[in-house]
Amino acid sequence: MNVLRKCCQELFGQHGTDMFEPSLISGVPESVVEALQQCHHVLARESGTPTGRVKVKGKKVCRIPGGTMKLVGASCSEQYSGCTVLFDPSDCKLPAGLLASPSLVEVVRGTTYVPIVNVGSMDVSLHPRTLLGTLDTVHVVSLPAGVTEEAAVRSQAVSQTVPAQIGDIDLSRLSAEEQEEVRSLLSRYSSVFSAHDGDLGCTNLISHDIPLLDDTPVRQRYRRIPPSEYEVVKEHINQLLKTQIIRESCSPYASPIVLVKKKDGSLRMCVDYRPLNAKTRKDAFPLPRIEETLDSLTGACWFSTMDLASGYNQVPVTETDRPKTAFCTPFGLFEWNRMPFGLCNAPSTFQRLMQRLFGDQQGQTLLLYLDDIVVFSSSIPQHLERLEVVLSRLQLEGLKVKLSKCSFLKREVQYLGHVISDKGVSTDPAKLDAVAKWPRPTTTTELRSFLGFASYYRRFVEGFAQLAAPLHRLAAAWNERKPNRSPQNCLDVDAVVPGTSVPPALQQVLRPFSLDAAHAPVAAFVERSPVELSRAQQADGTIKAVLEFWRRQRRPNAGERRQLSPSVLTLLKQWDRLHEVNGVLYRQVWCPDGAEPVMQLVLPSSLKNEVLTQVHQEHGHQGIERTLSLVRSRCYWPGMASEVTQWCQRCERCQLGKDAPQPALSLMGHLLASRPNEILAIDYTLLEPARNGVENVLVITDVFSKYTLAIPTRDQRASTVAQVLVQEWFSKFGVPARIHSDQGRSFESALIAQLCSLYGIQKSRTTPYHPAGNGQPYEYHIDSLLLSNRKCSAARSLPSPQIGE
Repeated sequence: MNVLRKCCQELFGQHGTDMFEPSLISGVPESVVEALQQCHHVLARESGTPTGRVKVKGKKVCRIPGGTMKLVGASCSEQYSGCTVLFDPSDCKLPAGLLASPSLVEVVRGTTYVPIVNVGSMDVSLHPRTLLGTLDTVHVVSLPAGVTEEAAVRSQAVSQTVPAQIGDIDLSRLSAEEQEEVRSLLSRYSSVFSAHDGDLGCTNLISHDIPLLDDTPVRQRYRRIPPSEYEVVKEHINQLLKTQIIRESCSPYASPIVLVKKKDGSLRMCVDYRPLNAKTRKDAFPLPRIEETLDSLTGACWFSTMDLASGYNQVPVTETDRPKTAFCTPFGLFEWNRMPFGLCNAPSTFQRLMQRLFGDQQGQTLLLYLDDIVVFSSSIPQHLERLEVVLSRLQLEGLKVKLSKCSFLKREVQYLGHVISDKGVSTDPAKLDAVAKWPRPTTTTELRSFLGFASYYRRFVEGFAQLAAPLHRLAAAWNERKPNRSPQNCLDVDAVVPGTSVPPALQQVLRPFSLDAAHAPVAAFVERSPVELSRAQQADGTIKAVLEFWRRQRRPNAGERRQLSPSVLTLLKQWDRLHEVNGVLYRQVWCPDGAEPVMQLVLPSSLKNEVLTQVHQEHGHQGIERTLSLVRSRCYWPGMASEVTQWCQRCERCQLGKDAPQPALSLMGHLLASRPNEILAIDYTLLEPARNGVENVLVITDVFSKYTLAIPTRDQRASTVAQVLVQEWFSKFGVPARIHSDQGRSFESALIAQLCSLYGIQKSRTTPYHPAGNGQPYEYHIDSLLLSNRKCSAARSLPSPQIGE
């Protein structure tokens, strides 16, 4: 050491601080140069070079929000003014949650700014004159080019590429002086911009953890790769190895890679981490709400956008968790040094990084959403100041942005699918064009995808919820009440005659269907030409024979009648009631209680089964008279009454569901009412179980008027009965004088007794095991059960539940 000390002193006496210039130390072994540098530093300390103390400046408390990094103003000795010095926090103890790292800082008039990071979630305060660290003088020493040849070549490539890209930036809206000022600012921070795809930064501010619920490794086989893509994948892996983003692995974990084609046709290598994500403890760090983010742009007219170059790959993975990221390929097993795409907590980690870096500026000078940064301002000088803050922090933390994806000082920029300008926020026309050209969804999944995309712009569409409600109903899971009819339905309706309507069986919420109708109100909506039923009538022998005489307006003579069938003769008897409209034959009849005539379609035999099925089954398997009345309101054909009778008598569900009529019984004296709402009879009935859990129905009947309510409920508890009575009857029709029920627990409970006491209602009950004692609800039970049993499913006829959920 004594020899080195003397040599160093002599060299310093001859050359001063230039003793380490490349021209002087060229050819000197690297080990000798390094030893002389260390000796020089020791001599500098021994010579009494002062060590400065750095303290919080000002008289106010400096508050550092949780999860953010802040440049704290600090005071120091003015002897360092104009110098670059080393800030060292190692000898000082900062408050819990605060971290500071050694860094080079500049001192101006005894003031400097040191980066302090609050890694906790709570705000931490630094009081004035709190000791932050020390300052030491440093000597910048340049080594020979041959010592760090690779670094020099890379630095030269960056220095040549980045300034050229900065010169190509579009600043046409600015004056020449302003353009020069912007390019000068960007050139000062040229190290922030990535020179090529492999030029990525790496931050020390945060690392990505993968906390698992258990320690059982996830291991899968690699998936087959097309031989034509082998070289592409191999080259991509070699590039990741060269840039040290990945490394070879011996991990027990293994996830397969998946190749995805980009829009430009190139391949993107992804890793299927779904099994690993399933056992990862989720990070709840929130992402910003986009609508709230955009609302903070009021008054801004200048915008700059920056996008980090492969932002995830600039965040290191915690060393102990890197084996968990291992992925398998035909070329071996590798693991990530940097955070990859596909991990469930990756967005939260990256947003936490950006929040620590720019959290104090969020919403005030810039917007953050993952790796997208938007700087906004109302003037150019203000914008340059804010832009320099962003660039300096990126440089300090070792992050790099992709210059080709950046835009500076624009009046209008695109951000998260929106167009931001001094006029406000609007939708991106390219995205709207995608909505306009969206192919018609053919599956529930495709429909949900469209709804999700369209909902992104719902704030720009007035009444969006109402417009999208039919699609949301259609996207609901198919169930028994909404059967899945996959083929597209085509509905042909001849509706020329006023009053003609679509049969109930066809009024269902299905997939898109085409509707051809001649009725003016319907045609106005669907804009289709009417589809005539004349082809079906022409194919029917009976109707065709009648039409031949009708169109010639000549009745058949006696000889012709002998050759006609009985059905044709029966139809000819309606000669005075027949009318032909657009080639379709109708019969006009007058209802006994109606002032307007009813036009009955003369129904071809090919449509009889369809009409009878719709009218009889869809109306609850009514009796012969009611079914015949329903058919007469729509159609007519010879022998209609006998065919309807036979149809109802052959109906299997009617035979199984209908019982023989009970003989009439004498009136029960204790349930005689003289006015409405005098006696209220209540009882529960139970239908067959429904998928939505509704099977209980509370029946409420006014004994005098026979007015009945049937309220579906989830259960038969006394609280449910009380709720139904108050909401569905008392509040609408008034309080009855008396309530009559059986001796069920829900009716005889203390709660119902207290309810009757509060409202002044008398309570009566039937004798045990005698349901006929509550006759009117009991009769309603019988009718409703018979009706529901005759229908295909009782659950479809039951209203949606409102009580007891």
